[in-house]
Amino acid sequence: MLKSYYNDLKKVGQPFDATRSEKYRPLTPAEFATTLLAFQPKSKTSPMAQFADLYLWPMCMGGYNEANLPYKRLKEDGKLIECYVPEGDWPMLATKYYCFDTPAPETKNPAG
Repeated sequence: MLKSYYNDLKKVGQPFDATRSEKYRPLTPAEFATTLLAFQPKSKTSPMAQFADLYLWPMCMGGYNEANLPYKRLKEDGKLIECYVPEGDWPMLATKYYCFDTPAPETKNPAG
């Protein structure tokens, strides 16, 4: 399923409404084709998988639960783009925490 999604990004672009997502300047299929080089699933020993565990997961959780401990720590340590970009520029230059019309319900992190 992931491989199919990866291939679709390169062929047809993102699966979002083009009119509504235009303000975010999404990549075109041609831009995805030059950006997404090779589909290679990673194991937990992969540095990229570890990076995702340490940074990406807390960033995703922080969009819905700012009390999430790993997210709070990244923010306190100045490791997020939001720490360097003026708040007024966040809609175009910072982390995007939503893709849908309504926000996801707040979740609790058992570890945080």
